[in-house]
Amino acid sequence: NDAPASSAKERMLAKLRGIKASGGLTNQAPARRSSSSQGASAKVGGKAFPFPVDAKDHCETGASAYDDITCVLHLLAERLGKASAELQIYDPYYCDGAVVANLAARGFPSVYNCREDFYKVIEDGGVPEYDVLVTNPPYSADHMERMLRFCVASKKPWLCLVPNFMYTSDYYKEVLGSHTKPFFVTPAVRYEYHSP
Repeated sequence: NDAPASSAKERMLAKLRGIKASGGLTNQAPARRSSSSQGASAKVGGKAFPFPVDAKDHCETGASAYDDITCVLHLLAERLGKASAELQIYDPYYCDGAVVANLAARGFPSVYNCREDFYKVIEDGGVPEYDVLVTNPPYSADHMERMLRFCVASKKPWLCLVPNFMYTSDYYKEVLGSHTKPFFVTPAVRYEYHSP
């Protein structure tokens, strides 16, 4: 049934056009990038990581999730006066790097997703230059709250794949404040995740 998906897509595009018209998206100067950090290591699937990893919460996002945000990324690139291929995308949560291939296949080859500790990178002032953050954070521990705090503080566009219980959490409204008004895209079919 194409009608519900089409109307949802049109509502999302209308919301983005409204944000664009209000000047809510700007091309801000990117943050400086410092050298990568090294922290406590962990192993999952025989691979070493410079950050703690919960094997039950270490999955790659399925391709269909990227299909659902492609139109948003094209609109962001247009609003920032860039070609889609020039849009700098940051995914701070590394799993196995599939996000790079998934976004490149959809016309977005400039993706930063490295095997590094996101929180150490923030602490060291080494966040890479980016136009938009696109991520599927780990759902365990306090990752979603920390990710949301970073996104809101960055004042840059962000697209985050999170479970619906996030918006009912104790921290959600407090972190967003009254000025940040996110919109939600709900897939018609549940997304699939893949363990590397």
